[in-house]
Amino acid sequence: MENFKMELSNKIQTALGDKGNVFFENRTIKDVPMEFLSVQLTQENRCCATPLAQLYQLKQAGLSISEIANAVTTSLVMERNIDKNQIIFRLVNAAENEELLKTVPHIPFYDMAIIFQCTIFSEGSRGFLIISQTQMEQNHLTLQQLSDLALKNTFRLFPCQASPLAFCMLEELMASKNATLKDFQEFALHAFYSKEMPILQTTCKGYPSGSAAMLNLSFLSKIADDMGHDLLLLPASEQNFAIVPYTKGTDKNAVHQMVDEALAVDDSPILTRYVFLFNRATKRLGVFI
Repeated sequence: MENFKMELSNKIQTALGDKGNVFFENRTIKDVPMEFLSVQLTQENRCCATPLAQLYQLKQAGLSISEIANAVTTSLVMERNIDKNQIIFRLVNAAENEELLKTVPHIPFYDMAIIFQCTIFSEGSRGFLIISQTQMEQNHLTLQQLSDLALKNTFRLFPCQASPLAFCMLEELMASKNATLKDFQEFALHAFYSKEMPILQTTCKGYPSGSAAMLNLSFLSKIADDMGHDLLLLPASEQNFAIVPYTKGTDKNAVHQMVDEALAVDDSPILTRYVFLFNRATKRLGVFI
């Protein structure tokens, strides 16, 4: 963390030059102490602060320190003027983001929370700025307006896609230098049996938080109509989730056992532990009990 802080602050300071000063400070938000990266803009007599935890999350999502620094410097301009055409949804695990949720507008969603980001472009790179409560207020936006804008923008900027899991597994095998003949044989067996129970890997194309696709009910409805069944949405990472058809013959205990086993061995951060059921007739999403 200390190396991250040093590298990030140096890059931001270099980009700002004599227009601002970068420093770290501790603030108490709703009785909780938090560390912030702050930028004092000397010519504008204005100070902008971002929770360090938010910036570190970008690093964990795969962004380079240069990309994060570009996002911060770009956000200094956006602090007062967010591009409403770039506001999008992001789903996060509520329990693991308790501190973040104290500072950002959000909508509870089962064991998750819907927060809002703004896609930003700088020097040929793309980043995502989490919209804070302060930014929402400065831009005279309400929570409902954020939600309406995100619904309009998210799936326009990052179209939802669902691919057979077997295809995704084959791509990973083909890209792996360590894949063996046995690995391909096991894949072939899995692909054969998956014809009886097709599994779709679902995401928003090009979006690190692609599990936002589960908020696109029209997309889920089309898949349900194509399959001719209700849908089960299996526990997700932020990047993607799996869809399987739900029929009268589906063994609920077997589904939950399969999910428990998958969660026990998967080392990816878990977005939700729930299995969801999308009802084809009502076009509504609920917890599968």
